[in-house]
Amino acid sequence: MRTSQLIDSFLGVSVQPRRTKLICSINENSDNIELLRRMVTSGADAFSLNIAYIRSRDDINKVLLLRNILEIEFQKTIPINLVLRGSIVRVGMFTEPEIYLQKGKHIYLTQDSEYLGNQQMVSIQNYDFFNHLSQDDQLGLDYGQILLKVEEIRDVESVYSQLNIPFNQEKKHYKVAVCLVQNDGLLRQFKPVFIIQQPQQEQEEKKQIEFKAEQTFTAQDEDDLEFIKGFDYDSITLSNTAHHHEITRARQMLKPNRTILVFARIAQKVSIEETEKIVRESDGIIIARSYISMTTAAEDLVKYQNFIINTARKMIKPVFISTQVVESMIVQSRPTFAEMGDISNVVQQYIDGIILSGETSFGKHPIEVIETLDRVCKNIERKQLQEQYLPQNKEVSQINFSGKPIASVIALCAVEMAFSLKASAIILMTGVLSSAVKISKLRSPCQIIALTKSNNLGRSMQLLNGVSSIIVEDQFDSTLEKTLNKCRDNRTLNEGQYVIVISGQDWNIDHMKVIKM
Repeated sequence: MRTSQLIDSFLGVSVQPRRTKLICSINENSDNIELLRRMVTSGADAFSLNIAYIRSRDDINKVLLLRNILEIEFQKTIPINLVLRGSIVRVGMFTEPEIYLQKGKHIYLTQDSEYLGNQQMVSIQNYDFFNHLSQDDQLGLDYGQILLKVEEIRDVESVYSQLNIPFNQEKKHYKVAVCLVQNDGLLRQFKPVFIIQQPQQEQEEKKQIEFKAEQTFTAQDEDDLEFIKGFDYDSITLSNTAHHHEITRARQMLKPNRTILVFARIAQKVSIEETEKIVRESDGIIIARSYISMTTAAEDLVKYQNFIINTARKMIKPVFISTQVVESMIVQSRPTFAEMGDISNVVQQYIDGIILSGETSFGKHPIEVIETLDRVCKNIERKQLQEQYLPQNKEVSQINFSGKPIASVIALCAVEMAFSLKASAIILMTGVLSSAVKISKLRSPCQIIALTKSNNLGRSMQLLNGVSSIIVEDQFDSTLEKTLNKCRDNRTLNEGQYVIVISGQDWNIDHMKVIKM
């Protein structure tokens, strides 16, 4: 039988779930259980919540409670990722969810972080921001969707008096920036603010925009980690990882709870050497494309994104893309052709997941977004599976593992055997995340069902490409039998299909066997 015929035969007998995971930001919908339920039904695999939107520990408790309810209801693990605020400068809270800024009008930016924003004036959450601000600076709001020009910087008392706003003498040293709106746009609360400036004449050929503010692990991050201590979340994201030592510092603060994953979000272009160190030190990488686009030319952004994805694969680390995924669907029900092309490209690079931002946190069509990406990813993945096992493409799916040679060889053999037998699943019984990551990175031709005793570990595995997790009991034989029965009952696996089982003593990989359902 020719290779292409074997692949078509394999795809015909095996119902393939979506491999690329969809992580939905729920910043402004975190207490809407009906919407969260519909998201999971439509295909959401995990939720992400920025701490900037959390007002009290009760808010976190509520999110985790709703997650637990949905896990019981859907009989699946649902990871929760908390995003630290970091040093990204943001606008503050508004009196309304969003305000409309009109080209040619003036908007005031106040250093008073307690001021509730409106069309006339908005607050800036970072007090030091004004120390970097100068007249004639250009500001980018919401990843450059709205541009402002700073015309003058005044003292807060004179502006508040002019606008008839009550004034507190304790804030008399505060400043206000008077800005001219350069283009029409809707601005939502907590959106990022960048100071940008036009490059020098000799730099114009590179089409770069310089970003003034430094991005580091801040005192605000330390406060956030202290604030969320003791909660049953599954991972944190460092908002602006510019140096691998920031990850080390976060791990030190999380030391009592080593099951929490530390993801590094790369929000600006750093050196090749430092990028590799960040990938190596982290538990996973998030590529924040809209942030990087504020400091990097478009052609360099694509090249840098590809480098990060390839580096994460070589180092066997999960990698996700975020921001500017299907932003058009924030207001319209269908994506653009360009957005579909972009998604196709990143899915074919075997990323682990897509993190949706405004599309699901405040967009008008969150369910349509998830359903659209679910369909698009499945179609791309099917074509990808057809191509990757062709002889000329086989070595693309190979990885040179270092350490634990027995486990690595078993993982390689399991993937090869799954293809040869047209197996419907690889069942992995493990107590460490790295085992699931390895098999995921080998691009298994069938679904990977990871069994583990730990809730946190199971939820973390749920984020990996092609992996679904089940929380089980300790005994190997009874656990496997119950899992097979459960998969048969819910029709994940059917009679006559082959299953590859990987296991070992103390949940370490050292054994493989084949089961026919």
